[in-house]
Amino acid sequence: MDKLSVLRECNRVLKLGGNVAGYVIYVPAGLTGAQERRAADLGPPDVTALASPEVLAQAAGLTIVAKEDVTD
Repeated sequence: MDKLSVLRECNRVLKLGGNVAGYVIYVPAGLTGAQERRAADLGPPDVTALASPEVLAQAAGLTIVAKEDVTD
């Protein structure tokens, strides 16, 4: 799935002043092998992205108004 295209379409159809809400399971670069295996064991199989969720949202023309990281 092309996440950037999806976010661009959300931005296109969003009413002025509207909001988009969502969540992302994102595994950042730089994890140890053990951390990557734990993430793979705990989450869905496709937990990879070429860019962070914030970078993708901003590239799509969206503005981040709230963010919460619930990582242990």
